[in-house]
Amino acid sequence: MANSADVLREIKHLIGKLYGENGFDGDITEIKDHLKAINGHLDDHSRRLVIAETQIKERTVSPVVNKMSKKAMTGYGGIIVTVITLLYYLGQARGWW
Repeated sequence: MANSADVLREIKHLIGKLYGENGFDGDITEIKDHLKAINGHLDDHSRRLVIAETQIKERTVSPVVNKMSKKAMTGYGGIIVTVITLLYYLGQARGWW
C-alpha cells in the first residue's frame, strides 16, 4: 500500500499532465484578456441598468409625473376658453351684464 506522500506526488504529477506546469499551459494572458473584455461588457450593462432604474424611478416617484403634457394643457385650455366665451355671450344675451 502506498503512503500519503506517494499519493500526493502522483496527484501532482497527474495535475501537471492535465494542466501543464503553470496550471493553464500558457493561456493565462488569453484568459486575462478575455476576463477584461467580459468585465468591460458587464460594466456597460451595469451602467445601462442604472440609467433604466433612474428613468423608471423618475416616472413613478417624481412629482413630474403629475405634470400635464403640452397637448393636454392646450386642449383643456381651449375647452375652458370656449366655455367662458359661451357663458359671456349667453350672459349678454340674457341681460345678466
